[in-house]
Amino acid sequence: MRQLTRKGLAQKSLKLILAILRQALNYAVYPSNLIQSNPALYIKVPRTAPRDLVKRRIIAPQEFAALMEAFPRGHVMHIPTLLLYNTGMRVAEVAGLRWQDIDLKQMTISVNKQIRYIAKDKKYCLTPPKTRSSQRTFTITPELVGELSSWKATQAEQELAYGEHYVYVYEEPDSTIRNMSKGLPHGPLARVDLVCTRSDGHSYSVDCMRKQLNAKGYNSHSFRHTHATLLVEAGVSIKGVANRLGQSTTQLTEQVYTHATKKMDRDTASLFHEIMQTNCRQKRL
Repeated sequence: MRQLTRKGLAQKSLKLILAILRQALNYAVYPSNLIQSNPALYIKVPRTAPRDLVKRRIIAPQEFAALMEAFPRGHVMHIPTLLLYNTGMRVAEVAGLRWQDIDLKQMTISVNKQIRYIAKDKKYCLTPPKTRSSQRTFTITPELVGELSSWKATQAEQELAYGEHYVYVYEEPDSTIRNMSKGLPHGPLARVDLVCTRSDGHSYSVDCMRKQLNAKGYNSHSFRHTHATLLVEAGVSIKGVANRLGQSTTQLTEQVYTHATKKMDRDTASLFHEIMQTNCRQKRL
């Protein structure tokens, strides 16, 4: 617990780890009879562990504009930040987004893959999203299409500039992601044409994205939270928001964005009041 605290894990994560450890060791006591008592029963999460690393919050338009100034075109975080804010995608889904998943003419993005770090194997893997409902297709704005088109052209220019030293991302049969120079033989490995890469073509990990955002005071999930809140407040149905976010049910969406639906209810009441006032004036006339 002390080591994990020094690594910067929050109390919520430490409590979850400790609960799983206690459950496993309880099973070792009974029915397995491997040990006489559970040594994790009296272990506590250190008080020095942070309660929240970076709180999830709504990102105001002026904050996002300032972030875009910090991550201008050509910056490694420019496209990932735009995708997070404009689509509500999970950061692992953004990292695993491929050009074949984007239809620039139809202005759609299909979420089929994500990049996950497998801790026990110490490797990054390209895997399907965590649930079936997470696999989805949605429409994007013309502005985002323009940014993606520009970035695709920039990637082609960077590949020409680096030549054989440009890095291609390959997927091994076990879904492991491997970065190799373009000029090296890759055998039967399949290339993964990722959208979010460094200037030399190297894949950009989820951890790096999160660290860049945390350094600016943002939680990666805040972008997803902001996107959903703006949609709900604009009048999009809870079902529509849940489908766009890739959530299996609307229950979680309703619980998280209750504040937004309350604002919609107040706006509706205010609009109805204006309608009634207009009708009354017309009757008097």
